[in-house]
Amino acid sequence: MAYCLAQAAPAAGASGSSNSLLIWGVLLIAIGFAIVVLEFFVPSAGVLAVVASACMVVGIVCLFLRDTTAGLIATVLVLIAMPVVIGWGVRLLPETPIFRWLTLDAPASKSEETEHASLVGQEGVAVKDLHPIGPCTINGKRMECLAQGGMIQAGSRVRVTSESAFEVKVRAIEEG
Repeated sequence: MAYCLAQAAPAAGASGSSNSLLIWGVLLIAIGFAIVVLEFFVPSAGVLAVVASACMVVGIVCLFLRDTTAGLIATVLVLIAMPVVIGWGVRLLPETPIFRWLTLDAPASKSEETEHASLVGQEGVAVKDLHPIGPCTINGKRMECLAQGGMIQAGSRVRVTSESAFEVKVRAIEEG
């Protein structure tokens, strides 16, 4: 057993092995940070975070194997930089297309906002009976409407009384 340990330990003058541990350690930590940034753009259910953590731990271990001071410096730098990177990612996350797609949060265009704001008071026609919900054509556009004050017959003229992001309320126009 002592023979195996003696072969595993680096020789006293093996600087090539020491330099490769330094290169691998720094490279693995950098890859770990890159994967953490990638985690904010690719939904992976935490798989990328686990891979990033493993890369950083192995990188720190490589630096500890090279030199205790290098390992401690890397550990402190990772512990300081990780909250900064995560904070940056959380701040940036709502602006990414992936996040908007996952939360179905499409920004409303200016034309939609003006179009909806101008619906109140507009007149249209009930396409089918509103019991109390049904399709109406308002400004040449077909939309689901909610009848106020009871049922509205198909073909009746309607006026928009109120609207929100979820519903358009209409009332039958009294003819006569």
